[in-house]
Amino acid sequence: MQRLEEIRKAKGFSQVQLAQAIGTSQAFVCELERGRKSPSFDTLMKIAQVLGCTLDELVGRSEQVAAVDG
Repeated sequence: MQRLEEIRKAKGFSQVQLAQAIGTSQAFVCELERGRKSPSFDTLMKIAQVLGCTLDELVGRSEQVAAVDG
């Protein structure tokens, strides 16, 4: 996940805090940030909701691409 760590830190969450908020482990959040694991769609939705961002922002998809696709 391209931007998870950046967004998480900008919102003031530690890996532990985010993990607790989405019901997973700190190790899993670390693996997501390092690109070693891929989250389910449900997990992506939880992360976006907790961090107050869109799925596009979370996966690093630009607004311009989203506008063309949408």
